[in-house]
Amino acid sequence: MRAVLAALIVVGTFFESAVTAQVTQPQITTRYSAYVRVLDNHNRAVTQVSAAELQLRVNGATATILRVTPMRDPLTIAVLVDHCTKAVFEVRAAVDAFVRALAPGHRVGVFTVGGVPAVLVPFTNDAETLSRAVGSLGRVGCTGLHAIDGVREAYRSDEIRKAERAAVVAIVGHGMDASLENVAALMEEVRTSGKPFFTVRFKGEPDAALTEASNLTALLSTAPTDSGGTTFTLLSAAGLGSTLTSLTAILSSEQLVEFSLDPAPAPNQPLEVDAKTKRRRDRVLVSRIVETVHLHGGSPRAPRSDIRTPANSGTGVTRRQPVGEVRDDTVPAGFVSARPPLTPGRAIRVIHAR
Repeated sequence: MRAVLAALIVVGTFFESAVTAQVTQPQITTRYSAYVRVLDNHNRAVTQVSAAELQLRVNGATATILRVTPMRDPLTIAVLVDHCTKAVFEVRAAVDAFVRALAPGHRVGVFTVGGVPAVLVPFTNDAETLSRAVGSLGRVGCTGLHAIDGVREAYRSDEIRKAERAAVVAIVGHGMDASLENVAALMEEVRTSGKPFFTVRFKGEPDAALTEASNLTALLSTAPTDSGGTTFTLLSAAGLGSTLTSLTAILSSEQLVEFSLDPAPAPNQPLEVDAKTKRRRDRVLVSRIVETVHLHGGSPRAPRSDIRTPANSGTGVTRRQPVGEVRDDTVPAGFVSARPPLTPGRAIRVIHAR
């Protein structure tokens, strides 16, 4: 009897060891993707960029660039137009050519901001619909510039918020803006949106003593750089057509840069991005970074002790669980979790862009 009992204990111990060996934790591999546009020293799009030409540092660590792929998916673009400028005829002709060039490849919506912001054309990729509406632009309803309010409305519109790839373009002059918006909060909203902001401004001499003019200047000059866009300042509306032609190429030139980092940034740590090419005069505009987590190896349904969960409702941001906190969730081996921009959970700050 004792011999039989001893044999059962040995078999049980062996079986337990075998089960323990089979249930292994999956390994985690993290990859990153940066959405970038490259401009030369004349503010023209650089469409051919190789992995060997790019240099990327994140939080001081040199990234290993794996591949660079041109983005082909359509953009959703909000175009804000100051229709109350004295150069309205030049603006109308240039914007008409601009929206025609963008559609039908992209979805475009046009807002007027010479008065209270209004939708001139809902988002569409129909070039004729856009052209007819832009052709009707005139100095009507000019109650004062509301460019700041227009930027807010564009970034909070469902089309821009929900689009995988989007951008906002503002075509405005200098001067006093009638908005009472908290510009600092709006600039942070733009910066963390993952949707770049581009501005085209008519050169002038705003009154720096006016809070509204200073706020408008801050928004239209700083927010583009912080969000992965850029600013064009024109001497007159005569150069608007050629500038918008260049901007069409820039908008369509986005590249997806896939890279790895060692060591990986700590959970919830803001990302400081220093991006450049080997051509010193180039500028690399970074609008967002996406993190992809690969779980591979381990048992078919291994328990996860390192789970990424939504940071808060309404965003796609995910975060690593606090150290020591374990959830019962299980995932199959080979599970891949991709997430949209790491904002606002992990802010991106581009420190090399000028």
